[in-house]
Amino acid sequence: MKRYILLFIIIFVSILSAKEIEESETIEKTFTIEKPSKDFLIVVDNVFGSIKVNGTKGKSVTSTIQKTVWARSEEQFEKAQEEVSLDIIQETDMIELYVDGPFRDREDKRSSYNEKRYTVTYDFEIEVPRDVSIEVRTVNGSDITVHDIRGDYDVHNVNGGIEMAGIAGSGDAITVNGPVSCQFDENPEDDCEFRSINGDIRIYFQDPLSVDVTFKTMNGEMYSDFEVSHVPESQFTKTKKHGKTMYKAERPMKVRAGNGGALIAASGINGDLFVLKNR
Repeated sequence: MKRYILLFIIIFVSILSAKEIEESETIEKTFTIEKPSKDFLIVVDNVFGSIKVNGTKGKSVTSTIQKTVWARSEEQFEKAQEEVSLDIIQETDMIELYVDGPFRDREDKRSSYNEKRYTVTYDFEIEVPRDVSIEVRTVNGSDITVHDIRGDYDVHNVNGGIEMAGIAGSGDAITVNGPVSCQFDENPEDDCEFRSINGDIRIYFQDPLSVDVTFKTMNGEMYSDFEVSHVPESQFTKTKKHGKTMYKAERPMKVRAGNGGALIAASGINGDLFVLKNR
């Protein structure tokens, strides 16, 4: 009988030690910018989780961050709390929110981090003065959305899409697995790049439009609401499809809308490019 009791206790303890844990908390931070402008930079450097940025008319930066820790055991949960942190840096011309952890150090082969043991997810919702510039990036988990930003932008994702609206500046929006969409309230004055390996790219411009567009793809096509002209270094064919004019080239193509201007560079492998009117 004692042997059976001892065996039961060992099994019961093993079950408890393997019990998964998941806990969430909300982190709120507020900052004030005396003179919001394009020269002030807001950085959100995430790894696991989504990012939402909304521009406002005020001078405050308000962030609401949902932190979720999942772990396979109590021991791994404590390790997650010790190893992963949200670092906040504030300088005269920049505010940076940086998620740090062993997943940042790819060269350290001794790192104990293993995504199957624990995951720390940060979902950011941030309101910023609309005139500032932003630099936001994440890797796994969800999409990045940016609304009503008048400054420049640098937006990077890996396993998720990018959706931008109410944009007036210039910059890059790049992902690997997901669509990219950008709606301009004011057409960009400087060069921009839009890229997705596995996803369509949709760019909405104001009419009239004067830009140069380059497009490079393996399995995609380009569609445009705007009339574009041939640029000598590019050769392409023009046909009609789905009520829109379709442009296709076997090598990187370049077309011009209006009198030309800022260079809009778009590229991908498995996706189409749509140059549309922001109605």
